[in-house]
Amino acid sequence: MKVYYPKLNLEITLQENIVMDLIIENPSIMSDFIGDLWRQMHGQPGEIALFDGITEFSVSKRSILISNPFEVNCNEKRIVTALYKELKNNADEVYQNRLETINSEIVNVLDDLFNTVPYNLTSADDLDVSALLKLYDVKIESTDCTMEEMLMDYIRAVHDICNIDIVFFLNLKQYMTQETLQEFYKFCNYKKMCVVNIE
Repeated sequence: MKVYYPKLNLEITLQENIVMDLIIENPSIMSDFIGDLWRQMHGQPGEIALFDGITEFSVSKRSILISNPFEVNCNEKRIVTALYKELKNNADEVYQNRLETINSEIVNVLDDLFNTVPYNLTSADDLDVSALLKLYDVKIESTDCTMEEMLMDYIRAVHDICNIDIVFFLNLKQYMTQETLQEFYKFCNYKKMCVVNIE
């Protein structure tokens, strides 16, 4: 995997199990690079390009930028949407008969309930698994934990659920001791995440 930034004629080769430190000493260049990366993470055009061999990938689909490790959220929209999609596919493949039985029972209960009022009522007959997940507020459980544990949970979620395999950190070393940082890198290596520290 390679990261290209033509504005600086910069090419970074990313490899699993190797943390890349990108030290940008010029504040103006740092601002331009981080700004470009941030814009691309939010779907806007930019100059940074990701290549795996000769295939170019969208920066926002393959990578994340963490500028403040205290703000990571395992239940951000991108993660929850992908989680619901995965659960819906599993429900369609494995639980179809059970869901049909449950839906039939719900429709019968609703029909009985509708008969208790003097109005002509109607409802959908199909059970929408995505709507059911939203109704029950299905989300990734997050408990009170350290910043490092929150980061690991977040990395696990974006990697396993959203297929993200590159994480850009802004000044990560300012938040962790050397020992904690090494443990965190081991975790990222285990998850096969490419890590770029921008300083």
